[in-house]
Amino acid sequence: MDLTAGLIELSRRDVEKKILPVLQKFFPQVKDVRIRRRSDCKEVGFVETVDGKDVVLSGRQAGQGFIRLLGILVRMLTPGTFITIDDLETGISIDWVSELMKIIEESGKQVLFTTNSTLVMNFVDDDKVRLLFRKPGGATAMVNFVDIPSMKKKLAVFCPGDALISSSLREITDEALAFTSQASPVKPAP
Repeated sequence: MDLTAGLIELSRRDVEKKILPVLQKFFPQVKDVRIRRRSDCKEVGFVETVDGKDVVLSGRQAGQGFIRLLGILVRMLTPGTFITIDDLETGISIDWVSELMKIIEESGKQVLFTTNSTLVMNFVDDDKVRLLFRKPGGATAMVNFVDIPSMKKKLAVFCPGDALISSSLREITDEALAFTSQASPVKPAP
């Protein structure tokens, strides 16, 4: 979903009562988020306090992390119960990960996200982590992280990201490939 389109769908009250307070946890200087209508299009704008004065800025003047976070927050409030987010950590400060994962968990939505970040993985329950990999021939396969024998042992001690970082990705993939060739399809997370 396009960020501007998502903001247009939300009521002004939702922006003020639901988006802004959460956004201010990360960016306390932001006082408002709005849609600015130009003659040829609509764009996201925001109001920020700089040296005690309110300044209206274009979304083009915002950093990638701000826009990315705002987009995720908007998606959490728009209709629908299932959301996908590719590379969740892109543009997101590592300082924000804990709070962002709490927001996702408390959203009441089913969220499928990909990540290359072992830090992000550490905030996910072991039984909800899936490993995606390519089989010989190029097909993509998926296995429950806890079903990979070496990971199952490590998960008794480590969080998922720490278990992964202390392992050989090639060996994990080989184990996953062996497991998928003899196992039934992956069960959905509870």
